[in-house]
Amino acid sequence: MAVLGTVWHRAWIGVGPINPVPLGLILAFGAIAATIVALRAAWGLAGLLGAAVGAFAATQLVSLTGPGGSVLIQADGLGYAWYLGAPVMVLVVAFSPRSWYRRN
Repeated sequence: MAVLGTVWHRAWIGVGPINPVPLGLILAFGAIAATIVALRAAWGLAGLLGAAVGAFAATQLVSLTGPGGSVLIQADGLGYAWYLGAPVMVLVVAFSPRSWYRRN
């Protein structure tokens, strides 16, 4: 999901001629948060750690310069928001209440 989020985070949708919204970034954050929540709910701490390592590794890997000199995460506001926001999503889920993941 981190790789897909890296591709999605640059997408914009125009709400008006002046105010475009970074819909791709919003969807990328939602998708990675949903994935991390699902992994934590299914496998507990192991799922959370796996999601954290996977999100970090995938984001680091795709942030490297490609063979043609192209990059997927640019050094601008959206790029930094995604690059730093993916680990923040892991922390948000990690510190969410344990009771949300218990079976009743």
